[in-house]
Amino acid sequence: MKGSLLQKILEQGRKNIGNGGFLQYNENIIYENGTWKLNGSPLVATSTYRVALTDFLFTGKEANLEFLLPGNPGIVKVYEPATSVSDSRSDIRLAIIRYLEGKK
Repeated sequence: MKGSLLQKILEQGRKNIGNGGFLQYNENIIYENGTWKLNGSPLVATSTYRVALTDFLFTGKEANLEFLLPGNPGIVKVYEPATSVSDSRSDIRLAIIRYLEGKK
């Protein structure tokens, strides 16, 4: 998604604290002096960022995130979920197993 949409989602998430409707993110994303930063650099509105979303969050039905839909112009590409049981992406447990197998 474009940085402008990601920033809008993050801003709305700050407003939604306690009511749901916010992204979970790690320590690499911070809000500092009115600016969202990723890995220490400000988000860039025209840059593209990869974001993982649940199906429900991407329906626009979450609190105050009605703009978060696949047709939003800020969405660059949507990767469809895997449906084959043999595909590691279809089940988080398989993904973890395959990851750990690769650590041997």
